[in-house]
This record gives sequence, structure tokens and C-alpha cells, in this order.
Amino acid sequence: IQWQADPRRTEKIMEHLHIHPADCRVLFYSDNKSHADGNCPSAKDKVSICQIIAKHVFASDPEYANHYAEDPERFRDSTNSHIFGLGKKYRDFHTQLHSTGAGVMPLDEMSTKNLHVQILKEFAWYDDLAAILGGNPAVSLKTVSSAPGTDHAANYFSL
Repeated sequence: IQWQADPRRTEKIMEHLHIHPADCRVLFYSDNKSHADGNCPSAKDKVSICQIIAKHVFASDPEYANHYAEDPERFRDSTNSHIFGLGKKYRDFHTQLHSTGAGVMPLDEMSTKNLHVQILKEFAWYDDLAAILGGNPAVSLKTVSSAPGTDHAANYFSL
């Protein structure tokens, strides 16, 4: 399955994820239970959700509809791999965009904007996934230490 050949397929995945935020919790987080917002996932696990998304993407696809009808499991697995790959690419670009050691100055608005534009040229789904994964602590949380191995708490009570 050639995902890059037709970006509309990935657009359909993004469409599903935006409409079904509870599915995002199962696909990208470890929480597959209902959430405080009352939304429940479309299915009980990642594989079942990928089956639903694959049907959404390929059941009416002009190139793959017949193949999908013959072997939906193959398309489910490909969809699962593609979603995993999208998440990995997002994390890589997120790290690049938020890395000050790579020459990106957070206070320099122009260099950050230019890097963001460059990322969007290479990975058009970055902003869509940022809306979905931006609150994921596994991606967005960044631990910073001024000097590794320094005990900053030792002098806490002396203040």
C-alpha cells in the first residue's frame, strides 16, 4: 500500500482522529477507557480501531477498494503501521523544533517559524498531530537540568 502516492488516504486518517478523539487515547496513549469528556473509543484496542480506520480509508478508495474487500486484515495492519510511523515522525520533528541545542533559539521567532515551515514541507501532518499529541507527556514533556549530577535540592532549606 503506497501511502505517499495519495495523501488523501492520510487525510482520511486525520479526519477520523479529529472526529474520534477517544480513539487517539487508545492509539497514542495507554489509556483506552472512557474519558471525563464522556467519549468512548470506537473499539476496545488498537488493532480494532485500525480496522475501523482502514475501512474508512479503503472501502471506497478507487485504487484499493477491491483489494480491501478481499483482505481487510492486510489493510488494517498497514493502517496500524502507518499511524505508528506518523506518530514517530511527529515525535522526531517535535524534538527538532523544540531543541535549542540544534541552533533553534526559542526567543528568535523567525528561526522557529522558518524551521516550522520546513517541517511542514517535509511532513504536512505535523500540525494535525500536534493538535492530537501536543498534550501527550511522553512527547511534550521535557526534563531540563542545568548541570547533570548537581543536587539543587541540597540548599533548598537554606533559603
